[in-house]
Amino acid sequence: MPLKSWPQTRWIEPHRHVRSVRRTALHLCFAILCVFIPALAPAGDFPPGITLEKERLALVGDGTARYARIIPVYDIALYAGAIPESGHLLDPGVPKRLDIIYRVPIRAGDLSRAAEKILSRQHPKDDLEHWWSRINALHDSYRDVQTGDRYTLSYLPQRGVWLEYNGERIISLQDDDFAALYFGIWLGDKPLSESLRLQLISGWESS
Repeated sequence: MPLKSWPQTRWIEPHRHVRSVRRTALHLCFAILCVFIPALAPAGDFPPGITLEKERLALVGDGTARYARIIPVYDIALYAGAIPESGHLLDPGVPKRLDIIYRVPIRAGDLSRAAEKILSRQHPKDDLEHWWSRINALHDSYRDVQTGDRYTLSYLPQRGVWLEYNGERIISLQDDDFAALYFGIWLGDKPLSESLRLQLISGWESS
């Protein structure tokens, strides 16, 4: 029988059924998010100040990185030392640290790819060529994270940048300029999230 001669209901009803199933699935997903996201409130355990190798840093701001603007991925806090009046948080003379606590498991490779995507968006390809050896070294040190794991990215002038995983230092790079490049993923132009950047720098901008 030619398709155009089939009873119309044979074609309409299956589509209605599919749409109904999709609506039900979406409602179920939304209900699950409504249950679990409030339980995943901001960690709230970032102290107002820390000591970084005898250097006192103050909490500048904190926030939550979200996937699709809804699902919490990690909580993050920015600490910094004294900032020159006309300076910037990415200034090589400003000691700083990012403290990140993960809410969901993520593979190390996914962390690397996400960072590289942002860096490629922020900087011309030719400019990044100079940094790829350091970027790759840092990314090769990444480990898979589970819920509750913590990364800290620290920087002190003339002592470079280093990464810690759950309190264990896993790599150090003696390069002040590289610190500005990598912290820029969160704090520079075209960052990971503009709203998150504003949360992280809120204390500095209001001071």
